[in-house]
Amino acid sequence: KNVLSQLIISQIIKDEKLEATEEEVDAKVAEQAASVEKSAEEYKKNMDPRQFDYIKSDIVITKLFDFLKANNEMYVEESK
Repeated sequence: KNVLSQLIISQIIKDEKLEATEEEVDAKVAEQAASVEKSAEEYKKNMDPRQFDYIKSDIVITKLFDFLKANNEMYVEESK
């Protein structure tokens, strides 16, 4: 079930061309840098490449949920 869910999510991301732009990544890095009172450039110098991957993934997942909310009806099923 988990593998199927992951495949579906991956396909939606691919079909809808959901990507993290360089500007979006830079904005997120700047946000994180500001939270530790550093410049974005200074903060970037010490970032692990995996942090960039995480930021990109976070942006794409946010776009995925925005896409799903915008294109589907949401409802809460009450338990009986």
